[in-house]
Amino acid sequence: MDYKNNSRYFHRSFKLLYIGAPMFAVGAVVVFGKIFRRYLPLQNAFTALMAAGVLLVLFFMVSFPRDKEYDRGIEEETCGLRAAAEAKITPLEHTPHFMESYVAEGFVYGENTSELKRGSDGIFRTDLYTASLLLITMKRLYIYTETFSMIKDEKETA
Repeated sequence: MDYKNNSRYFHRSFKLLYIGAPMFAVGAVVVFGKIFRRYLPLQNAFTALMAAGVLLVLFFMVSFPRDKEYDRGIEEETCGLRAAAEAKITPLEHTPHFMESYVAEGFVYGENTSELKRGSDGIFRTDLYTASLLLITMKRLYIYTETFSMIKDEKETA
């Protein structure tokens, strides 16, 4: 998992926007205002300045992770939940026959979290995520819980 990229989801830097937007504005005023139209090398320099400003603004727009990318990281982390639970339960019962299984998952809110952000889809996301798998056999109910951080290499299982 890319912890640095997930951390950038919560902490967005506006430096590229603050540099690129004025570069574009100055270049556009000079180029489209035709202030230096007789001096072709100067006109070309301001065209290059405007293009560099556009590139910086575009790079700013695509450089931070989106909600879907953050959620994809969660899916990758929770995809092996059932296999891990069955590996932990199998030594307890020789041949467990699981009748049903349910997954309850969601973000952890409260004192243990350090980051919180409302996504563009309206969902509040934190840096901690928990997933619980309920496995039902003929005689017992097993609950396997995994809580992990999206910005640090921390995982807790129970």
